[in-house]
Amino acid sequence: MCGLTGFISLNDINKYSAIENLKEMVSSISHRGPDENNIWTNNKVFLGHSRLSIIDLSETGRQPMVSKRGNVLVFNGEIINYQEVKSVVNHHFSKNNIVEKWVGRSDTEVLLKSIEYLGIEHTLKIIDGMFAFAYWNNDKKKLYLFRDRAGEKPLYYCFLKNYFVFGSELKSIKCFKSVD
Repeated sequence: MCGLTGFISLNDINKYSAIENLKEMVSSISHRGPDENNIWTNNKVFLGHSRLSIIDLSETGRQPMVSKRGNVLVFNGEIINYQEVKSVVNHHFSKNNIVEKWVGRSDTEVLLKSIEYLGIEHTLKIIDGMFAFAYWNNDKKKLYLFRDRAGEKPLYYCFLKNYFVFGSELKSIKCFKSVD
């Protein structure tokens, strides 16, 4: 099942207390992914993930997943045609003389590389599955949130005075310090 949560701060904040808050948010959805809970942060973006290992049980499927470019993905769901998408990405690599190795066998890694190399719009057109994910583009300094067309995987969000907060369940958002 997995779960994702996080927030963006528009102002400088105490990183230590923000990390503790993020850990509490992830803990509130740990039942969605009992295998592992992890977080990633820079000074403004805080991403958390609760993992249920299904496709790639190894550490190479760990999330938040960070690419060589510094882009970050937290993902809930399944890309059913991830092998087909991987072939499209491999074709792109060979056509453009890109030397990029696959680290693991997860659909998360395929999704991350597809977004990076094929673009978000093209990736959304070719993936098939049930999903919700947050993608941090480090170059553009933008966070993107997506969910499948049918809304099968939940994704909630709210805007607060200086924050944008999101999660797979409302309870993770309620754990955010400024939400009543």
